[in-house]
Amino acid sequence: MGQGETKKVRAAVVACAVLVVLMLAPLFRHPAAICGVDAHRSHDYLQQATYDRLMRKAVLEDHEFPLRTHFLGGGYPLPANPQDPAFSPFSLTPLVFGEALGMKINIVIFFLIGTLGIFFLARRVFDASTLGSAYAATAYALSGWWLSRLEWGFYFKLYFHLVPWIWFFLENARSHVAKADPQDGLPILKNILFAGLLTAITLTQLGLGYVVIALFFFVYFTVDSLTTHGARRSRILSASLIGLACAFALSLIFGAAKVWPMIELLLQSSRRVDNYDIYRGVAGGYPHFYESFSVFAKALVLPSSIPNESIWPGWLTLPLAAVGLATGFRKMWPLFASALLFAVICFGPYFPVDLFKPLWLLPFFRSMHAPYQLFSYFLLVTLCLGSARGFDVVRAPELRRVKIALGVIAFASLILGYLLFNLNVLSGVFTKEAPRLVAEKNQADFYSVQGIGMVRGAPRTNHSQQYFNILRGVGTIDWDGDVLLAEYAQPRFFIDAQDRREIVSQYKGEAYFENTQGDIDFLKISSNRIAISGTVSGSGLVVINQNWDKHFQCNYPLITHKGLLAAKLPPGQFEAHFVYRPWPTFAGMACSAISVAFALVFLYRKRKQRSNFLGGQQGL
Repeated sequence: MGQGETKKVRAAVVACAVLVVLMLAPLFRHPAAICGVDAHRSHDYLQQATYDRLMRKAVLEDHEFPLRTHFLGGGYPLPANPQDPAFSPFSLTPLVFGEALGMKINIVIFFLIGTLGIFFLARRVFDASTLGSAYAATAYALSGWWLSRLEWGFYFKLYFHLVPWIWFFLENARSHVAKADPQDGLPILKNILFAGLLTAITLTQLGLGYVVIALFFFVYFTVDSLTTHGARRSRILSASLIGLACAFALSLIFGAAKVWPMIELLLQSSRRVDNYDIYRGVAGGYPHFYESFSVFAKALVLPSSIPNESIWPGWLTLPLAAVGLATGFRKMWPLFASALLFAVICFGPYFPVDLFKPLWLLPFFRSMHAPYQLFSYFLLVTLCLGSARGFDVVRAPELRRVKIALGVIAFASLILGYLLFNLNVLSGVFTKEAPRLVAEKNQADFYSVQGIGMVRGAPRTNHSQQYFNILRGVGTIDWDGDVLLAEYAQPRFFIDAQDRREIVSQYKGEAYFENTQGDIDFLKISSNRIAISGTVSGSGLVVINQNWDKHFQCNYPLITHKGLLAAKLPPGQFEAHFVYRPWPTFAGMACSAISVAFALVFLYRKRKQRSNFLGGQQGL
């Protein structure tokens, strides 16, 4: 790449980054806002805020890393939940800036990562021009697919922004394999390490999207290997699949801190769909998606209210992608063929050949309640990368004016769509702050509530919504989680649909005695510890109104009492300390820390050796 072209690339990267920041600026109109104009769409953002707020309370107030929480379900191993971000680097932003502002900052960071990833993927891997790569990146960022995720609060899907870079590093490793140079072993290993590190981050919160990413790369690399011939084809195919397997195996090792406790949780309560016919009942899902994808008018025209299944990457992106496929067929057909397969999977039972049903029989895929939300991402990426190659028709120097005109029209169409439709959508995402509810005075006032006749995964009243309750220092038994455990803890109040409280007659307090009498002088419940002291008249049990968990330790004999945590006490004064020590989490954290540290040291030393080698060469 010449110096002039390098300057163009840098200018394009800066322009794309500035455009992303300007595009997302409306999210910051109300920095402290956490809710939007639609309670249903705010619900998922409040779920993310729940995790972020619990992280802040544990670290900043309890001075502990949250291994569990007493605020949800009567006690829950929070980091084990597939959607909890405790082990994600993106948890640091809400920790520093608060869950409202931190979430918005993370959205910008995610979009910058994904947009620039598409740019370099198009430019370096798919050999697109700088102009075409910039257009692909812009179409990706301004697409209806991403705007619908922001509108509906699908925060976890933002981890898909890491996919272009994972793809980029895997392709770099494949390109070195294709050279068949024995000295290329180190670059291959470095790229696979980078791919593994990024894939491990997707594990921290993307959940089932992880297996969809693995499936796409398996399909694409297999199909792409068919473009080579003879013995070279088998070598490229085997190297591609081995590299892919190594990257994902490394991701499991790097992400062990999340994987090990998550496996233990899923063995206790897995989420699955047992009736395949449920997919035929998603009236707002499959039929709309099938219609929007099969009718060009709905694929190209962005409606004023972006539907959940919209892909819309710009009015000119589809024709440009068609041109890109035609002009760069040998390079692009494996990508479009893989995307076509994923499109058929998206349709599920609404396509003449149902390809999703065989996948549904496999582990993980059986847990997908709305698979089109995950598989459709790769249709967006394919259209954007194809549109980048569509600019090849004006690459010749004599067509410079035509290229400029095409670029102006193409970018103007994207910006026009944003101004007409998307700007209004973004302006309504974060508009309201959390209600100002009265917080409980101290830890001794902690208790939990439970809703009556309310759906867990739906908008709740102020005093039954889990995030709002955490702000008040109150727990929520019937919390909204994707993997739930048995809940034995008793709420202090029931909350009805009118936000009225009703005292629960069975409630005995957050700590009480069984088979003895006594007084409690002190009780403190934090993320990983429960401390209680007092006096008992005779031998008996002290029962904590928290779910039993085998990973608790205590200075008195521990037992489970009606599903709750309890300890046997002798007569007299006592001071009991319950400490949560989940060995799968500790073992996973140790594995992650050691493996990531080893990988970073290895990469640093090899880079330093290379710098010294180049310096010596220049000295000669």
